[in-house]
Amino acid sequence: MSVENRIQRLQAASPFYAQQLRLHPDWIDWLDKPKNREFEYRYSSLEDLWRRRFCEGDFSLDALRQFRRRMSMRIAYREVNGLADVATSWRELSMLAEFILRRLCDWRLEEWRERYGEPYCEETGQPTRYCIFALGKLGAGELNFCSDIDLIFSIDGNGFCRKHGRTTSVTSREFYDRFFRQLAVDLTANSPDGQLYYLDLRLRPDGEGGALVRTADSLINYYWDAGQTWERLAWLRARPVAGDLALGHGVLEEINPFRYPRFPPHKVMNEVAGVKIRTEAEVPADKIALDIKTGPGGIREIEFIVQALQLVHGGRNPFLQTCSTIEGLEKLARYGVLTADDACFLDHAYRRLRLLENRLQMRGERPRHSLPTSVEDKLWLIETMGVPSWDEFVAELDHWRSGVRQRYMERFAADPQETVVQAWTSFLAGQAPGGGISDLLSGWFPNSEDTEQRLRRFVLGDSPGLITRDSVLRFLDLAAHFDRILPRLARPMQTLERIGRFAESYGARRHFFRDSSNPALFESLSLLFDRSTFIYELLCRYPGMMEELLHEAPRRLKSRDECRAEIELLQGEKGGGADRLWLYVKAEQVRLAMAELLHGVTLESVGWALSQLAEAVVLDSMQSVGIESVMVVSLGKFGAEELSLGSDLDLLLLAEEPLSPKEQAKLRAWLALLTYNAGLGPMFEIDLRLRPYGDVGPLAMTLSGLIKYHASGQAKRWEKQILVRARTIAGSAVHQASFNEWRDELLYRTVLPAEEAGDLWRMRLKIERDKPAELSPPQRAFKTGPGGLLDLEFLAELLALMYGAHEPELRQPHARTCFLVAASKGLMGNEIADQLIENWNALRLIEFNLRRQNFQPVTELPDDDAIARTLALWIGPSELSEFWRRYLQILAENRRTLTYWLKDSLAKETSF
Repeated sequence: MSVENRIQRLQAASPFYAQQLRLHPDWIDWLDKPKNREFEYRYSSLEDLWRRRFCEGDFSLDALRQFRRRMSMRIAYREVNGLADVATSWRELSMLAEFILRRLCDWRLEEWRERYGEPYCEETGQPTRYCIFALGKLGAGELNFCSDIDLIFSIDGNGFCRKHGRTTSVTSREFYDRFFRQLAVDLTANSPDGQLYYLDLRLRPDGEGGALVRTADSLINYYWDAGQTWERLAWLRARPVAGDLALGHGVLEEINPFRYPRFPPHKVMNEVAGVKIRTEAEVPADKIALDIKTGPGGIREIEFIVQALQLVHGGRNPFLQTCSTIEGLEKLARYGVLTADDACFLDHAYRRLRLLENRLQMRGERPRHSLPTSVEDKLWLIETMGVPSWDEFVAELDHWRSGVRQRYMERFAADPQETVVQAWTSFLAGQAPGGGISDLLSGWFPNSEDTEQRLRRFVLGDSPGLITRDSVLRFLDLAAHFDRILPRLARPMQTLERIGRFAESYGARRHFFRDSSNPALFESLSLLFDRSTFIYELLCRYPGMMEELLHEAPRRLKSRDECRAEIELLQGEKGGGADRLWLYVKAEQVRLAMAELLHGVTLESVGWALSQLAEAVVLDSMQSVGIESVMVVSLGKFGAEELSLGSDLDLLLLAEEPLSPKEQAKLRAWLALLTYNAGLGPMFEIDLRLRPYGDVGPLAMTLSGLIKYHASGQAKRWEKQILVRARTIAGSAVHQASFNEWRDELLYRTVLPAEEAGDLWRMRLKIERDKPAELSPPQRAFKTGPGGLLDLEFLAELLALMYGAHEPELRQPHARTCFLVAASKGLMGNEIADQLIENWNALRLIEFNLRRQNFQPVTELPDDDAIARTLALWIGPSELSEFWRRYLQILAENRRTLTYWLKDSLAKETSF
């Protein structure tokens, strides 16, 4: 064949090269010189040609690009004219890429050393060595004309640069990070002579979000600690190609058991199939059949067969270990892993498909793996492939692809679960949701914005590039409970984000997800973090608390003495007594919130246990400060043993004798301890405003002074009323008995006069009217508004004051019990009592849910519809309109019942 015919064949195969020959006609003679046409180049041939023709003066990137282009054209010239087979082209293209990399590294490294100095490794005291690993086709030595080159960069240790004998502030890692980034720019920059290579750096640890350069030890540790199956596959075709090759071989030796494990991971074939499914998903569905690389029966399926079998068997048979796909097929057949027929078929198919890939790419010297669809392009392809017609070409291609597909499916049977795993893997990697994922997201998070990105952050945290199979499987284990748990959450996406942030506080995110595959833990965290910002913030600050709370009996209701015994154990530790006590109180409050939310413990029981906890703290703190002669009387909810989360402690302090300045200082120190704040709110809020003379009165007056205060007429009627729910919790037994005797005498010696009852009722109405005018509608005030909790407390207290003289059972602070006793004594109907108790419980539940959010007092329904809907979902009915209707009905029933009862029970002359 003449040189003209050979050139025409090259020009027909590649219009791009035809254009280059028109620009450089002198290249024709050079291409057809015997040494360039007939013989395979060695590395020394490249060095010699570069030195003689392209590097006569200073190094330049343009010269390197021109060199790369001419060498690629030479390889194409030999291949299209049958002077070299496709395997020879791979070898020469791979060798050319290595040569380009090394020349570029040498040039840039010299420039960087002049700028920053010599990087040193502090471990060895020697200049820092670097190595560039090639993976993929370059690593296998099977590069085609426009393959990406997959690279990973490493250095041998950390240290600083030295310049002119002095250590600089630039670290070795910074030096090489800048060096490799410049290298990437040089390789991929466009110019009139094209670009050197397409570059892919995503195979490094943590992907695009990971460090560009790692030390050798860091690289090795990563793969042993977190390496995934796809990374095993990638490193099967890895080899050092530039820099210190000895350093690279040392790394390969260290991770060789990772690449070729003696005992491969369970279901490794499924995982390999999953990687293939994910690569297929990267190609549009309407183009996958035309893709000879990723599509069915394509190049990737042959490579996956070889790599999977090497992964399974290579750890026990080192003779199977090779980077090359073709060599791998030969070795797998030689050692009986593949049949000779299968290996021969796959070898021929691989060579034929790779030849086709070369033709597609050399046409325009750009990446291409898809078969043409136009008539013109089809005619071009069959001509360059030497096939008479398109139909014959398709028949031959189908023969190879169907045979590859059959052999692939024999080893990688379709697994629906694997399809799900890969769909989620692709989604987490940033692809649009597919495989039904979009419908799931809409169902799980119906009212959330930016759902896709927020869910990715939940699963991957601050390492978006680290998508491991383990993390996907753990997420799917967790997501199996979403349909049951998320509909119960008012803010499901926000709650998952909170769980994610808690996971970071808890420790390694992947370790947390391993634990949270326990559905009970995930459900507990979901409900707690959805219902309470305070609990979320507390557990993030003290993540170990959650484990302790889960291990302790959740339904246990501790008495005052049991709490005191636990507090005494805390006091045995040195230092930080206030902090430890604060943390104990908050932990117990959270445990009781969990008891109500997760285990159905009644609010009545929770209120009692919270009151017992508060009593224990009051007593223990008094003892620690040294207060001995002061009696503590609890009032309000504390007195009734009905504390809620965030309740104030209403206290009345009575001294046996007037307090000395020293004793008053102790009292203030005690109050400071009770209100100690470790960062998320006080231990307790203390309210002393109900004492005689209010804020201007002494913190602690004597019992005799209190008696005189009431006897003199200075006390207001409401100050007598609040004593119905007074309960002594500290002080000498004699002192407490004296108070209780006086209190009973004051309240129950005679029946409350009707006029006095009327005054109390008017005071109740005044509290209503004094609410801020902007509260709209006024019924939002579930505590002080018409029919609110104060109405029911007022009725219970009035029952005690009016009938306690003759019915001692009514002399107690509990509203529920008071209504039951009143019904049993015929003071109200059983149905009315039951209705009042039901309404009391409903309003207390609203209060508890609102207070649980931030552990702060709340007395009104929110005016924000979104928050109101949240409350409706938590309590029910879940529809806001139905919730509001039921709530208004409760208030109306309470006010109506109270009004009717007052009219029926009090003298006619009393007006209301």
